[in-house]
Amino acid sequence: MLGLRQLINSVVQRLREQEAHETQPEAQDLATPRQGLPRLLSEEDERASQAEGDMWNVMHDEDGRRERLFRLENASACFRQPSRARTTPGAHIGFQMAQRSTARVYCCAACGAWLVRPQDLLSESEQAVDMSLDDSEFTICTESADVVEKHSYEVTADGVWCYQVGGLRCRGCDAFLGVKIKSVEKKPDPRVDGEASRTMYDIFNGLFRESRGVRISSPDQRWLRAVAPPPPPCAEVGGAAAAAEEMAVLEAAEAAAEVEAGRAGCSGRLTRSRGASAAAAEQAAAAAREAARAQSEQHAPEPGTKYGVGQIFLGIRYLRLVDARSMRPVLPLVPLLCRACDRTLSYTDQLLCTKRRWGFGAGPPENACFTNSLVRGQFEARGEYEEHLAQGLMDMADVYCKCGKQVGYKFCGDKTPNGRNLNQVGRYGLVTSCVRRGSYQLAHVDPYNPPPPAAPPAAYPVGAA
Repeated sequence: MLGLRQLINSVVQRLREQEAHETQPEAQDLATPRQGLPRLLSEEDERASQAEGDMWNVMHDEDGRRERLFRLENASACFRQPSRARTTPGAHIGFQMAQRSTARVYCCAACGAWLVRPQDLLSESEQAVDMSLDDSEFTICTESADVVEKHSYEVTADGVWCYQVGGLRCRGCDAFLGVKIKSVEKKPDPRVDGEASRTMYDIFNGLFRESRGVRISSPDQRWLRAVAPPPPPCAEVGGAAAAAEEMAVLEAAEAAAEVEAGRAGCSGRLTRSRGASAAAAEQAAAAAREAARAQSEQHAPEPGTKYGVGQIFLGIRYLRLVDARSMRPVLPLVPLLCRACDRTLSYTDQLLCTKRRWGFGAGPPENACFTNSLVRGQFEARGEYEEHLAQGLMDMADVYCKCGKQVGYKFCGDKTPNGRNLNQVGRYGLVTSCVRRGSYQLAHVDPYNPPPPAAPPAAYPVGAA
């Protein structure tokens, strides 16, 4: 038993080290061989490694810009003055009323379909849980959005909370955008056979608790107190005042801790402010954890208790913030161009992963980037076929630029028994050697209908005057 526990702990530690290594830039050139070892990388492999590192830096920069913009927009949405622009004549009265107070809107980054307004998002204290996705660490939360629910399944958190979840897809392009948490039910805790059994259960639960790329934390204590029935009144004199004082202290400690530290186990919430020092945040987090533990032990829900949630979580990597009238993105876009014809195939804010590999035909695998979307009308998907990938069996198709150059692949369908890859269906991959990053930004161009590539200059006729 002890040997098995050590083995599992070593596997978990190895996975954590590998994940931490992948999320940090390389300190040295990957193509540089160690002393005394033969050189196995060719010049083409060196260039591919450098291109992969460049793409990772580009994706990392885009993530930082997006998170800062979304956080600022969410914080200032409630204070923005209504617009005085003219409304659309003849439109529905509800649309005209909303148009006066809508300056910006979150839309699907793949097709531009409107999803939700910033002022319709829920505050942190109103969110039931923290949630993150495989391709999007941060999410936004709302109670209504223009999305379609396609499939339902269950996700378990901490072994005792069972969530009924529905996968959400865009109404326009059918791309996966996030999930809707319908309800949560507390199950009996199986970790009751001793300390060793609880440790083993926690290890296995940490390894296998993910479901279809969705990670959900335990319910927020403030949300539970808001939806759960109030505890019975205290019989002692002054008990009500003591309970109110204890509740106030708990809420203050939780609020101070969330400002800097957030909740452990999931980082799917966009934090609004970060002004406290690290020492004060650590002390507040410890006080909040202790107060929450005491409060939860005193008024913990019984197994079998079920609550309705009805909250929608959308991954910010799948979204764009655009101007509600011009449909131009708030942030300028950097195009990804075909190396053969300089046609715009996608944009750098659509990169989801730069660690993929793909090969054309019988050629060796090359570095590739998993992307959220490609610009419609600029490519063509041909020849759907089955392919056994590392994540399972899927239907794939080859992607060609309009100039005829093969540039990547498309995920057309998921054939795994449990539907673990449904989140990837409808997305694309671009081989790094077939595209290049543009040296300019697009600030006043419709990203969903980019201009055609510039024609090459005409040759000057020989002998002309």
